[in-house]
Amino acid sequence: MATAPNPAPADAPLELEARLRRLDWAAAARELDERGHAIFERLLGAAECSELISLYADAAAFRSTVVMERHGYGRGEYKYFGYPLPALVSGLRTNLYRELAPIANRWNASLGIEATYPASLLVPAGLLGDDGLPVKGLAGLLTLLHDGGYDDREIIAWLYRDADLPGRPIDALRENRGAEVKRRAQAMAL
Repeated sequence: MATAPNPAPADAPLELEARLRRLDWAAAARELDERGHAIFERLLGAAECSELISLYADAAAFRSTVVMERHGYGRGEYKYFGYPLPALVSGLRTNLYRELAPIANRWNASLGIEATYPASLLVPAGLLGDDGLPVKGLAGLLTLLHDGGYDDREIIAWLYRDADLPGRPIDALRENRGAEVKRRAQAMAL
């Protein structure tokens, strides 16, 4: 079991990031390799668990609910948090991802999969709307440019530096003027 050395009680005033860094990630990687899962005991304290449990009844905290029976997945339901994510969930997501991405990349390499995960989940704030979701049209634009052979750095540079629209493509997307941005991207991807 991948536990922290001398773990402090999860309710102690230890910052989440520090708590996650203290975990035995080498043991977690071994468990993932051997069993396909790893368990971190006492990762969250009772107060943190209660905080998350209390959100379940708040429909406004979630952007969608999946009722499993409707899809033939069994019984029960699960929900997707809306944005912005609760601070605890956001902290877990960011910090766990940072540790898990290298493991996933190692697995991909061993399976002959060329795709890799970036080291962090940092996204330029300008790509997100006020609701924390990607600006309208961004997902399709990214797909279009990736399919055209552009990498993430080239796409970000174009979004923030090309001023021929008038204005930068990111500004046009944020102002709901995405049609011209899409036409430009289509021409570039040819």
